[in-house]
Amino acid sequence: PLLEYKQMKEASSNLSHLNESQKYTYYRNLFDAEQDELATENNFKNATLFDLLKAFKKVTERVKPIEQQHIVEIIPITTEEKSRLILDTLKIKKRISFFEITLNQNRQHIVVTFLALLEMIKLQSIIIYQDETFDDIIITLKEELTIFE
Repeated sequence: PLLEYKQMKEASSNLSHLNESQKYTYYRNLFDAEQDELATENNFKNATLFDLLKAFKKVTERVKPIEQQHIVEIIPITTEEKSRLILDTLKIKKRISFFEITLNQNRQHIVVTFLALLEMIKLQSIIIYQDETFDDIIITLKEELTIFE
């Protein structure tokens, strides 16, 4: 009985503190329009995750799938062709910048040009240099070796 009395005393103390902290809180009453609306509405139950999944499944089954076609356009350009084009340009100009040879080209051509440059560097047919970090890359022909001729 002493233990129960102690628990009741603590619960009473907690409720007293809650009463004090909520003493200055005022909750507004429902307006007449809200009361009418609540009276006419159906009583809803809380939705669970499974209820949401069922609703999602129903909605997705109702929607007709949209047929989309994606046409892949093949651009007939090879690294060898780009390499030959770069070498021909270098024979005329002696040096060219990477920005200049990729000017007004689409993404596929730029990638193929870059790969051609990498291949030409690997084969040591060109020399590249850069004045500063992140600056334009200058390409020159290595005179003693021309691989793609």
